[in-house]
Amino acid sequence: MPEPIYWASNKTALARKIPAKKFDALSGQMVEVFDPDTGERIYEKIPQRGHVGGDYDNPVTGRPRWLHVLRHDGHVIRMTLTCAAADYDFAQLTSQERRAKARHFGWIPVGSCPLALIQAGELKQGQLIAKELRDLKSSAACAHGTYGEQRHCPHYQIEESARRALQERKQVASDKKMQPESDKLIAAQQEQTKDIVSGIAGIMADAVRGTKKP
Repeated sequence: MPEPIYWASNKTALARKIPAKKFDALSGQMVEVFDPDTGERIYEKIPQRGHVGGDYDNPVTGRPRWLHVLRHDGHVIRMTLTCAAADYDFAQLTSQERRAKARHFGWIPVGSCPLALIQAGELKQGQLIAKELRDLKSSAACAHGTYGEQRHCPHYQIEESARRALQERKQVASDKKMQPESDKLIAAQQEQTKDIVSGIAGIMADAVRGTKKP
């Protein structure tokens, strides 16, 4: 088992904070993400990793101990497979349960081709949200080697957009359901006021037309 590390120094702490990136379909490359309001670069925190050699002044981190996946709700996460930074036993029960959870909900490794996963038996057709993909046969999968975490295939992009759109609709419905009665009353009054103003405008327009000479 790798030697544990507590990420106490600035050097090791920075290893957990990386610029957030997203795939740009136009350029076909990963691009950094910036806050649309402030223009500031957005950073992503990644899970801790164990110390596998060297010394504490020059730490060498181990391989990733997480699954980088697109969840069923459209969020992209790094789900850890072990409970400790220095634990790399991926055969343990915790890792098995988390992999089973990912399969159950149809989570997709970032950048993977959904149709290729169906072909390999790692994803079910019914777990796809995008109807246009559910209508396709798995034989339409992208060729191996043409896609990856840094180069998303078209099928992955379609499914990612569909999952996010569905989650957005669910969130809007949930927010509306949880809206306080006072807010609902204000919204209803605003709608009523808008109808009254529209009605008055129509009456005035009719009156103006009636005063015009033929």
